[in-house]
Amino acid sequence: MKRKEKKKTLNLWIKVLLALVLSKLYKEKPNKKIVLIGGNLGEKYEDSVAVFHDYLVNHCSDDLEVYWLYHPQSSYVNEKKIPNAIPLGSFRNYYLFFQADYSFHGHSIMHDIVPKSDQFLFLNKKTIFTHISHGIEGFKKILIQKEDIPLLKRTDYFNCASQYEMELKRDFGGFRKKN
Repeated sequence: MKRKEKKKTLNLWIKVLLALVLSKLYKEKPNKKIVLIGGNLGEKYEDSVAVFHDYLVNHCSDDLEVYWLYHPQSSYVNEKKIPNAIPLGSFRNYYLFFQADYSFHGHSIMHDIVPKSDQFLFLNKKTIFTHISHGIEGFKKILIQKEDIPLLKRTDYFNCASQYEMELKRDFGGFRKKN
């Protein structure tokens, strides 16, 4: 098991570093900003994140290249004909991660945008990360995992449904006011 895990980790780092180097050499869409959007662990296309994705695709495609990230074992992408859908964990996923100007996620960067990002998030200083809530979170008990803490610190913006929710997140959730 240990050898298998080491091999997986080595393969991940090879994929990540190759994606990083190629993303510096070749720009995917030179005339457009790249936006990555994901939610529900890539398993569903619903709630606020899907609505936001649909809006950007239908109203901002002249200026933005919008990509939806999905779990590769899910079938909804073909059924719903979601444009620019990229499987999570694919080479293209990592490549676009290093080129993205903006990223919007419903749960976490690691589960919605790019797997295992807790290990290499520090390599991406360019992308602006925004957490799009899928409901009012002020009174929800949210379990924050140890590996989520650096990802939360790296997230640039958290949306809030009201001033009161913003105060709850700031005062009890530890979020900075500027975020």
